[in-house]
Amino acid sequence: MQSFARAKQRGIDLRNKVMSVERGGRRALRYAVGVLAVAAVVGVQAAPATAVGPATATSTATATAGDSLARKTDAASKAAKAAKAGKAANAGKADGDRKVAAKAESAKAAKARRAAARRAAAQPGDARPGDRRPGDRRPGDRRPGDGRPGDGRPGDGRPGDAQARSVPTSVDVTVDGQAATVTIAWTLPDENTAAVGFRLNGDTTIECAETATASGSCQLTEVPPGSYAVEYREDEGSWTDADADADVPVAPPVAVTATPTLHGLTVAWGPSPSPGVTGYVATATPVGGEPVSCQSTTGCALTGLTYREYTVSVVAKTAGPESEGATVAATPLPETPPAPTGVTAKLSGPNAITISWKPVTSALGVPIKYMGGIGAENWGTGCWDEPRDALTCTVDDLPAGTAYTITAYAIGDVMSEPGRAAAKLTIPLPSSIPDGAPPMRSDLDGADPAAGDSITISGTGYQPYSTVLLAIYSEPVTLGSATVEDDGTFSATVKLPDGYVGEHSLLASGTGLDGKPRYMQLALTIAAGGGGGLPVTGTPVALLLALGAGLVLGGGGLLTASRPRRALTTA
Repeated sequence: MQSFARAKQRGIDLRNKVMSVERGGRRALRYAVGVLAVAAVVGVQAAPATAVGPATATSTATATAGDSLARKTDAASKAAKAAKAGKAANAGKADGDRKVAAKAESAKAAKARRAAARRAAAQPGDARPGDRRPGDRRPGDRRPGDGRPGDGRPGDGRPGDAQARSVPTSVDVTVDGQAATVTIAWTLPDENTAAVGFRLNGDTTIECAETATASGSCQLTEVPPGSYAVEYREDEGSWTDADADADVPVAPPVAVTATPTLHGLTVAWGPSPSPGVTGYVATATPVGGEPVSCQSTTGCALTGLTYREYTVSVVAKTAGPESEGATVAATPLPETPPAPTGVTAKLSGPNAITISWKPVTSALGVPIKYMGGIGAENWGTGCWDEPRDALTCTVDDLPAGTAYTITAYAIGDVMSEPGRAAAKLTIPLPSSIPDGAPPMRSDLDGADPAAGDSITISGTGYQPYSTVLLAIYSEPVTLGSATVEDDGTFSATVKLPDGYVGEHSLLASGTGLDGKPRYMQLALTIAAGGGGGLPVTGTPVALLLALGAGLVLGGGGLLTASRPRRALTTA
């Protein structure tokens, strides 16, 4: 028993020494010493004669345990230092990268990066300030899965759950610059339950009237001009850039009108839909001409214009930019000059008439030129290209035998009413059949007519709808007239005068297709009628005188012979 007691005491003493050396060490070392002490006691019980053995074993085990613990501690220390150094290096590198990127990136790239960062921050499951991380336990929390009402299971759709929120998958912006409106359209995921609001953020902010939990759009009106970023937020949270922009111009005025006045335009308009408009400028510009402008808030008059088309543009002015022009086209009213006075005419050649007139004056200073006119039934001509200040002109190549109406016109913005001569003027028929006149056709079919007969004649090559004068020669006597058809032909039936016997000619005098006189002729041998007669080569008066002399000298009546008339045929 004494040997056992001494061995036990030595074990206790050894333990105490080890504990004094290792005091303040780690729990593992103390645990090892205790184990070794117990082993020493057990060893004494098993072999009392060898008391030194357990002490040696205890020392060896203690040394081994200490070496192992030292190696582990040293390795842990080195690992901690390496981790700390790596963290510091990473932090330094990240800081340097951020500085370089911040200097190199443009404002737009920075904005896009911030927007991307914000979208990433809004991903389901991300930790936000105030959010609870999955697995966090706080007093009073209920564990997910306990099945009680009100549990905050991920995805149960309660406001504030990160899993129930999702950024818009697309945001589109449409700007109507004419109406100062902006339409924001968005697409939200089907599983979204957050109340999402949208707004424009620029020099001022304009928010959509209502939030949305599904895809949709909103229209913002009377948007001030400027550049805006589109932003959104969930459940009254902070605003996030939606990576969409809107550039809103100044809207032009509406309902622009330009009412023509004499050499002017009265311009009116409705207000621009844009806020902040300070006034309006109306400008009228002709093609190739100088613009004329006026300013007002509701409308103004443009004067001193000329008679031509103008493009009228009205712009809205602000303290900054101005709108595009709202345009209309308009033409001022023309000035009609007074008609020339003192119009006269005289024959100036075989087929020519010279017209004269007095000058007129424009009240608006419009340059005036003149034109003379010669008119007959269904036909007319004139002198159109005289110098501006000319007060006389001559019209030639006029068909003979027609009584012409003489007129003169003043031309400024438009043509005046005609100034007329007091009387018509007639160009006499030629004294004989003009040389080279082509033949007309008739219905005689080669037979000779008798005085008093009616024959049908026709001709071609005349100006459509003009008048052809018909006469019989030797001494010209007018038989009638005919109107030319649209194909340039005419046809007329004339009666041969009584007493015209012998060789005679019919003449058709008119205007040709080239605008010059055109003559056609038909040679006839006229037989005496039923009462007889003498050949007529002069005027009817000479015939009567000859007949009277014969009666006086012969003391009796003049016997006349008659011949049967032939039937008329169409040539």
